[in-house]
Amino acid sequence: MFAIDSDRRRRGLALASLGGGLALVLAVATNPANANTELVIVTHTENQAMQAQQTYKEVNSPGLRNVIEQLVTVDLESGELMPMLATEWEQVDDLTWAFTLREGVEFHDGSPFNAESAAFAVNWVWSADNSFHIRETMGPQISAEAVDDYVIHVTTETPDPMIPWRMYLGGISSMQQIQESPGEVDETPIGTGPYRFIEWRRGQDWSAEVNPDWWGHDADDAYGEVTFDQLRFVFRTESSVRAAMVETGEADFAMFVTPEQCADADAHDGTKCIVAPSDTYLFLRPDVTGAHPAFEDLRVRQAIFHAIDRQAIIDHIMGAGEYLGGQMLPSDAGGHNPDVGDYEYDPERAAALLEEARADGVPVDEANVLVAARVASVPRIGEIIEVVGGMLSEAGLPNRVELQEQGQIIEWFLDRPGPTRANILVHPGGNPLWDYSLTLRALYHCETIVSMYCDEDFDARLENASELGGEEREAAFRDLVAEIHDEYVILPMARIEWAYALRDDLDWRFQFDQRLVAVQMSDQ
Repeated sequence: MFAIDSDRRRRGLALASLGGGLALVLAVATNPANANTELVIVTHTENQAMQAQQTYKEVNSPGLRNVIEQLVTVDLESGELMPMLATEWEQVDDLTWAFTLREGVEFHDGSPFNAESAAFAVNWVWSADNSFHIRETMGPQISAEAVDDYVIHVTTETPDPMIPWRMYLGGISSMQQIQESPGEVDETPIGTGPYRFIEWRRGQDWSAEVNPDWWGHDADDAYGEVTFDQLRFVFRTESSVRAAMVETGEADFAMFVTPEQCADADAHDGTKCIVAPSDTYLFLRPDVTGAHPAFEDLRVRQAIFHAIDRQAIIDHIMGAGEYLGGQMLPSDAGGHNPDVGDYEYDPERAAALLEEARADGVPVDEANVLVAARVASVPRIGEIIEVVGGMLSEAGLPNRVELQEQGQIIEWFLDRPGPTRANILVHPGGNPLWDYSLTLRALYHCETIVSMYCDEDFDARLENASELGGEEREAAFRDLVAEIHDEYVILPMARIEWAYALRDDLDWRFQFDQRLVAVQMSDQ
C-alpha cells in the first residue's frame, strides 16, 4: 500500500461509510471564485466518446460529468443519493419510480430541460437499439415517460430496486441536439452542467468553459462551487509524463501515477500525491463460451487461475491494491459471500491440470494464447501482462503478450470468440453501485459486451435476484457468487488504489468512484 505521510493526513483525507462501500473526502477551504483561471488535468487516456452514456465510467471518459449531469448524485460524506437534475424521487409501484425535476434549467444549446427532454434522454441512453456500453450496468430494460411538465416515470420490465442508483450513472443530454444533429452527439456534448464544451482536439485535449447559466450558481443544494473559468483535459498515456507535467507546472492534476511518481510528488516542492481505494478492480478474463476448445475445458481455466501469483503482482508491480481472493468485490459490497474460497496460487497444480487436459486430447499447445491489455489502462499494465504471460509459460501454457490501443480493445469486445480464439484480457472494471447485480451482469451475462461467458440459466437466476430486496436479495446474490466462482470465468487481480499527483494548493473533494468534477476542486 502507498505510504501516506502525516502532512497529507493533516490535509484531511478521511474514510467514511458509503452505503455498501466507501466515500473518501478531502476537506476544501472556502474560496471565492477565481477570475480568469484554467484548471488543467492530464489524463491517462483520450475519451472514448462524448455521448451522455459515457458518464457511467470515469476511466473511459475522464471529466465528462463537468458538462453532462445526471438526475441524481452521491453525497460526498454520507454516500447517500442527493438531488441533481431531479429534486426528489419515490417508488410508485413495483415497476415504476417517479422523479420530480428541477425547474428553470436549460441545456447549453438553450433548449429547455423538462419532463419531455429528460424522458427522451433517459430512453436514449438506455435504449436497446443504441446498445451503448452502459447497458452492462442495467438490470431489466429501463424506459421513461413524461407524466407532468416536471415529473417523469422511470419504468422497468420487472422490479429493480436499484433504479435511483442507476440514474446516477447515465447522463442527461440535449434532446434538441439528438433529434436535429445526431451526427454531433459523439464529439460535441451538450448537457446542463457547470461547464460548456468548447472543443475536442483529437489526440491532444478537450476543453470547456464555465456555464454562466448553471442552476448550481444560485441553488442551496448544488453539489459544488465553480472556482475555475476553464477546464482542459490533456491526454498522455505515459504516467511519467503525466507526473512530470504537474511538477513543471504544465498541469494542475495528473491521473493514475505509479508509487514512485507518487512519492516524488510528495517530495517535490509545490506538489503532492493523493492515494485512495476506489470502486475499480483489475480482472483477468479468458475467453470461455464458444472459444477455443482449450479454454472451454474447465481444467485449463483452473490452471490459468492457479498459475498467477496475484499478491506478488500487487506487491512488486502495482505497488498498491487490495487482494480480493475468490470474488470480484470486497466484503462490504452487496452480495459478497464470505464462504467463497480463494483461487490460490499453486503453480504445481496448474502444471498438473494442463498435463491432465493434454492427456485427454485437449489441444492446449495449439491454442495460440494471446494475453492482452489496453495501453495505459492502469499504471504498469505492460509489466503486469508480461509477468502474467511468464507465469502462464512456467505452468506450461504457451502464450504471447500484447498491449493494444483503445480501438483494438473495443473491437475485441464486440467480436465474440470462435473456436480458433484463445484470448486472455487483463482489464479494469468498476462498480460505483457497490452491488453484485452490476458486476455479475457486466462480466458474466450473455448479452453484455465485456462478458465472454454465456449460461442462460445463470442469467435467468441473476435477473430474478435483481428484482429482490433486503436479505432475500443478499442471499440470492451470495448463491450466484458461489456458483460462478466454481466456473473459473473471471480472476480478480486486485481492487485498485488510484494515485493522483497535483499541485500542493489544489484541494479535491471526492468519493470512492473518484469522479473528476471541477466544482469539487478549489485553490486553497
